[in-house]
Amino acid sequence: MNPEQQSPWQWTQDGPQLDFARAFARFRGVLESAWTSPEGGAAVAETFARCAEAMQEPLQAPEAAERIAQSFATYHEALRAATLTPEVRRMVREALHEYVADLIKAWAAVPPDNMAAADLAAIAQSMSWIASVAVDIENA
Repeated sequence: MNPEQQSPWQWTQDGPQLDFARAFARFRGVLESAWTSPEGGAAVAETFARCAEAMQEPLQAPEAAERIAQSFATYHEALRAATLTPEVRRMVREALHEYVADLIKAWAAVPPDNMAAADLAAIAQSMSWIASVAVDIENA
């Protein structure tokens, strides 16, 4: 994935977010190498983007709930197809454990005075994304 598709903090070169960004990048690398095929990984990314798009629709829009439900179903189908093997699931589970260990080290190394609200929001966003992906893969 290129930097234009990511939040700017994920490409940080210094500051309090660097260790967190590295941990995110390591998990992301394992995830991208774990897909059963490049096409499967691309399908997951594409259907996930459609889910995010659907979630932005006002719920009052006609059939919005149906479109959201369908986009999630399509995403989960793509995820199941891309992570069908036990080996892939094991890799993702191990990567999640390594990510948690990296986070613990990163939190221990950051002086509280160096952490801005925007830093914390970006870190929380990445933690939430990784946790969601890991849960989705476990449940696929």
